[in-house]
Amino acid sequence: MFGGEQKRVSIRFINPLLDTVVERFGFGAETFYKPDDDTHFIATTDVEISDQFYGCSPMVGMTVSVAVAVEESLK
Repeated sequence: MFGGEQKRVSIRFINPLLDTVVERFGFGAETFYKPDDDTHFIATTDVEISDQFYGCSPMVGMTVSVAVAVEESLK
């Protein structure tokens, strides 16, 4: 969709972003959501790594609220 290489990523969000994240990534066989602690959850899904991925809502302006765990090759 955005022309980047497809990768599996795990992204850690604060709990209040759950509805926004579900809107962005949806529910599917390849998308998983799990609690991480009392205030965070982790979404694991396949994404196309592109400028749009790094700039997508809900990640814009939320560097304190979001942590992305990606393969070393993406750094």
